[in-house]
Amino acid sequence: MLAVKIVREYQYFLLFQLSLRNPITLSGIIFSLVLEHIEDIDSILEKASQVMIPGGHVYNGELHPFKQYSGSKAKFDSTMGEEILTCYTHNISDFTQAGNKYNFEIVTINEYFDDANRIMIPRILTILFRKR
Repeated sequence: MLAVKIVREYQYFLLFQLSLRNPITLSGIIFSLVLEHIEDIDSILEKASQVMIPGGHVYNGELHPFKQYSGSKAKFDSTMGEEILTCYTHNISDFTQAGNKYNFEIVTINEYFDDANRIMIPRILTILFRKR
């Protein structure tokens, strides 16, 4: 059983917490602009590995670390004004090493740029892992 608890409501999204009450297996997990808000990505990929079937995929899309190095952070406007979320800078190697440690191989790594301007700092980093 999967239990979902809403932790906080924002204008455009919900912050929620999931808990697994019974053992399950998954063939895919998607993290979209999530792991930059979690300090210990190692433990997240460890848990993902525990529930992922062999051949299953983990997709991770994050604000590119280069953007974070330049001071960019996730923020949004709410009824309380501009809110800046707690963010942790994870290097590309932090993702790849944690994936390898927990039996994931890299399928692809991509970078996406604003207005396809490849001479600027990329905005988004995506990594697709496959469970060995």
